[in-house]
Amino acid sequence: MLESFYQYWGKCQQGDQSDNYHLLAYHNLDVAACGYHIVKNNYFNSAELFEQIGFSSDETETAALWFAYFLAWHDIGKFANGFQQLFKHNNPHLVAPDPAKSYLTRHDSLGHWLWKNYLIQESEIQLEHYNYNIDQIYNIWLLIMTGHHGKPPILDAKGNLAFNSQDKQASLDYIKAINKLFIVDNRLAGYHTSFFDKKFRKILSKLSWLIAAITVISDWLGSNEHFFPFCSKSMELSEYWANYALANAEKAVATLPKRSSITPFNGIKNLFPFIEKPTPLQQKALSCPLTDNGPELFIMEDVTGAGKTEASMILAHRLMAAGKAHGIYIGMPTQATANGIYQRTAQIYGQLYQADSHPSLVLAHGASYMNPTFTQTIINLDNISQQKYLNNDNSASSECNEWFVDTRKKSLLAEVGVGTLDQALMAVMPFKHQSLRLLGSVINYLF
Repeated sequence: MLESFYQYWGKCQQGDQSDNYHLLAYHNLDVAACGYHIVKNNYFNSAELFEQIGFSSDETETAALWFAYFLAWHDIGKFANGFQQLFKHNNPHLVAPDPAKSYLTRHDSLGHWLWKNYLIQESEIQLEHYNYNIDQIYNIWLLIMTGHHGKPPILDAKGNLAFNSQDKQASLDYIKAINKLFIVDNRLAGYHTSFFDKKFRKILSKLSWLIAAITVISDWLGSNEHFFPFCSKSMELSEYWANYALANAEKAVATLPKRSSITPFNGIKNLFPFIEKPTPLQQKALSCPLTDNGPELFIMEDVTGAGKTEASMILAHRLMAAGKAHGIYIGMPTQATANGIYQRTAQIYGQLYQADSHPSLVLAHGASYMNPTFTQTIINLDNISQQKYLNNDNSASSECNEWFVDTRKKSLLAEVGVGTLDQALMAVMPFKHQSLRLLGSVINYLF
C-alpha cells in the first residue's frame, strides 16, 4: 500500500519494539465503528437523537453511517509531525521526525486547525454540489469530533508549528479515502436530501452537545486495546472496516450497561410503604400537573420534617414514568451530606425500575472510594448470576456496574447518581462557537 497515511500511527506502546503501534487510519475507524453500533442499537437514545435531527425511524442505518463517517475524522490532528514524534522508534515504515516541527497544542485542537486552515480549502474532498450549507454543517461536526476528549478545541491553535506539507498531504489522502469508503461506497450523499439544509443545521447545533457526549463514549470504547489490538499491516480501509473495525466494535459496544426499564408510577406506597398520610408537600408532588412536552422545572421549599426528600423522589418517578427522564442525579453541598442521601437513596431507587432490571447507583464525589457502603456495591454485571443480594440488607441491595466507575469521567452516566453539586457543574463546558455545548461527563439526559 503506497498511500501516505499508512505512515502515521494513532496508538503506540513505547518500548524496544518499533512495530508496536496501531495505524492512525485504523484507530479512527475503530472509533467510527463504535459510534456506528451505538447509534444502530440506540444506546443512550442516540438513534432518537438523529430522528430529532431529521433522520426518520427507518433511516437508522444511514444515521449510523453518517455518524461513523464524521467519527473517522476525530483524530486527524495526529497527522501532525509534532505529534508523531511522541513515539520514539527507528521504523522506516513510519514518517520520519521533522526537527522543525513541535507538539505544543493537543492533537484534538490541531485537528480542528487542520480542517479550518487546510482541508476545508481542498476541492478534492468536497462533496458533489458542494456549497455554503455543506461547509457550515462540516464546521459543526468538526467542532464536535475534535472535542472528543471532553472539552472544545482551542480555536487559535498554532498548527503551522506542528504540521509540515507531507502531513497535510497525508491527511488529505486519508479524507479522500474515507469519503470513498463512507460516502461513495455507501452512497450516503444521496440518502438524505435535507442533511445539509439550514433547518438541519439549526437542529444539529441545538443537539450537538448530546452528540458530543456520544462521541466521547465512542472514543473511550474505540481506544480499548483489549477489543482493538494494534495493527500495523497495510490493507484497504474497506477491508479493515468490514473485517476488523465493525466486528471488534460490536464486541466493545456490547459491554455497555443495558438500559433499565422504568416501572409505572402507582402511587406513593410503591416507593414509601411506611407513609400512611402524605404531607402537604408530598401531596402536591403527587398531584401537580406535568406538561405534555418540553422541559420541566420544579422548586420545592418547606420546613424541616416536611418530607422534601420523599416528595422529590415521587415527582422524579412521575417524570420518569411519563418518559421525560430515565435517571436522577441528586446534588448535595458537601461530601458528608451526599453520603447521607446516598444511604437513603440506596433503599428505594430500585423501585423506580422493573424488578428484572439492574440500574446502577453511583456515589459521585472525590472521596467516593472511601465509602465502603458504595465500594461494596460495584459489580461486574457479566457475573450477575453469581452475585447474591439480600433485599433486607441496605448495604448490599444497591448495585453499580463497574463500567461507570473505572474512570471518574463515566460516573455520572449511571442511571441514578448521588454526589456533590460541583460534580454536575464542572461536567458541562461551553463551546465558544456555534452555541455548542459539550457534555464532559454528565450525560444523564441520554438515558
